[in-house]
Amino acid sequence: MSYHHLTPEERKKLFRMWRNKESIRRMAAALRRSPGTVSRELKRNITWYRHSPLYRPVNAQKMYQARKHRP
Repeated sequence: MSYHHLTPEERKKLFRMWRNKESIRRMAAALRRSPGTVSRELKRNITWYRHSPLYRPVNAQKMYQARKHRP
């Protein structure tokens, strides 16, 4: 089974659905990804600001790029 990373466009779509409080399963279905992929993406890339979670697709892409080059 091959694995493909989320694209910047998918991250933007994920952000809109996350902001609208869609369920993980609904987001996964819309992106045609597994719920585990969506869950891990949010877990890795949500930051906290004043006790509120924030998911920013541009920041998520930057963090992905930085992680990609780590050994």
